[in-house]
Amino acid sequence: MKIFSTIILTLLLLCQNAYSASIIRDAEIENVLRNIADPIFEAADLSNDSIIIYIVNDPQINAYVAGGSNIFINTGLLGISEDPSILTGVLAHETGHIAGGHLLRSSQEFKATSLKATLGYMLGLAAAAAGSPQAGVAIAHGTGHVVQRQLLKHSRTHEEAADQAALSYLDTIGKSSAGLLELLEVLYAKENQIYSELNPYTLTHPLSRERISHVKNHLKSSKLKNKKMNTKEAKEFQRAIIKLNAFLEPYEKTLKKYPKSNKSINAHYARAIAQYKVPNTEESIKEINALLKISPNDPFFNELKGQVLFENGFVKESVKYYQKAVDLLPNSPLLKIILATSQISTNDDKLIKKAILNLKQALLKERKNTFAWHQLAIAYGRNGDLGMSNLALAEEAFIADNKRDVRKFLGLAKEHLKPDSPAQLRANDLLSYIDRD
Repeated sequence: MKIFSTIILTLLLLCQNAYSASIIRDAEIENVLRNIADPIFEAADLSNDSIIIYIVNDPQINAYVAGGSNIFINTGLLGISEDPSILTGVLAHETGHIAGGHLLRSSQEFKATSLKATLGYMLGLAAAAAGSPQAGVAIAHGTGHVVQRQLLKHSRTHEEAADQAALSYLDTIGKSSAGLLELLEVLYAKENQIYSELNPYTLTHPLSRERISHVKNHLKSSKLKNKKMNTKEAKEFQRAIIKLNAFLEPYEKTLKKYPKSNKSINAHYARAIAQYKVPNTEESIKEINALLKISPNDPFFNELKGQVLFENGFVKESVKYYQKAVDLLPNSPLLKIILATSQISTNDDKLIKKAILNLKQALLKERKNTFAWHQLAIAYGRNGDLGMSNLALAEEAFIADNKRDVRKFLGLAKEHLKPDSPAQLRANDLLSYIDRD
């Protein structure tokens, strides 16, 4: 399977004979989603850091909350509007479920499924496990649709409560509820189709004319009737969706949609990704260089050039572009993980300590990222710190719920860790956790 650039699709089945879908992680797309979602979380009095947004590679229109405060959004939902108004409404609605504690009320049903046990894996990056050195920013985890629908279904009471909360949040942040209304009306129109053709959103989020009427009445009395977002937000969203489609759609379709005669930034971006996938490295680099000429300080254009160089053997050269991406967007843990991976891959001992620092900073936000822990173990090993290297491997195994490996690596780590040091105390904590389980 082709492992490409900032999106890696690696399928891991949860259960036999189940439909499986991939979880996509990408620094740029996640950044766009967070810019839309964070004000909503703040309006709901929720901690931004406590909520993780996942993108599911599934063309069906759906979004849901699972595992307490994890929001899952299908690519099918992302692509139904050229501006982010529908997504804003959906995020506000799902935030209403989180704030209302609707998932907690069905915790026993949740525990009875395998989804909870696998959420940790979904936070990691699969490239290391797949034997690939590439620093991709996506993983995939299979999830059975039948299980998912049973697990994630809400009552109409919960849906109405989430709608009411969503309208309140949208008012607070100065956004129109027109996008939410548009989605509800589109889905309601399909609700009378046969079961096999029903969109899963109508199964996990029961619809009713009352819900639609409530949102419609709110919109009529609202001063915020226009669903259009501000220009900057809309452009960022549109570019993120174009990027996503360029990775997921066939090469030929992208080039037909964005011929060479189209000199726009989005067209260059789409063609650069399409050429990269083939792979046609020379053409891809030409398109990226055109982008960097227009916007040299765009972190994601620099990231893409770093990725193309990295995956074509120009590892040392890639560090420069990854470093610039991180300098331009220092709060992105995914960019720091990619940078650290390239630094480690140069085999330059001078870069190892920098890689360790980047990974440690990234793990403050990506605590359950298995790929980052694995890379940190490699970096510590290269630096001659066997205690910390084995402790990082123990952290990776702990997330994967592999108790045997946790014990093994903790045993090796303790041979080198200083007594009563923070690392030694963490090792003791990990051991106590698995003993208690």
